[in-house]
Amino acid sequence: MTEKDIFVEGEEAKYFVNIDMDGFSMNDNDFQVELLWGMSGKTMTLTKQDMTADTSGKYFFSFPTKGMVGEVTARCTWQVPDTDESDSERTKVDEQILCFVVQTPCPKFISCPKCVATGFVTYQRTEESSIASMYQQLCTALGQPIVSADDLYFYVLTSSENNND
Repeated sequence: MTEKDIFVEGEEAKYFVNIDMDGFSMNDNDFQVELLWGMSGKTMTLTKQDMTADTSGKYFFSFPTKGMVGEVTARCTWQVPDTDESDSERTKVDEQILCFVVQTPCPKFISCPKCVATGFVTYQRTEESSIASMYQQLCTALGQPIVSADDLYFYVLTSSENNND
């Protein structure tokens, strides 16, 4: 699991799944992925029929993260040929943490790897605005800003002729 596997609740998650095992063909054999999350053991099962194969034969699935919080574990189950078994098949199970769903964009750390600007949208904080030029911060005679009990700064509206200085 990497920082790309952290989702904010409500996002749509999408994954490729690949089972690379001798004697198993994803195109010819059945498999399923069961998603498990939450303290009450919630699950969502995605069968091969619920998934889509791309033109190269890779299978992918997507799922909504609404209602999910915390670790989401993927349990993949498939059958492999085994002549030692009575039905000539043996069930294989692979279970691993797939992703993590959070309710806020930055779950724990100020330097959360999910917050690194790598997408199409970036944000940069600013305190500039055209309306701010019409106000001046109210200060004491010593130049200290005057602050309210709620840690708010006081500003005074200046006249438009004073703004031309």
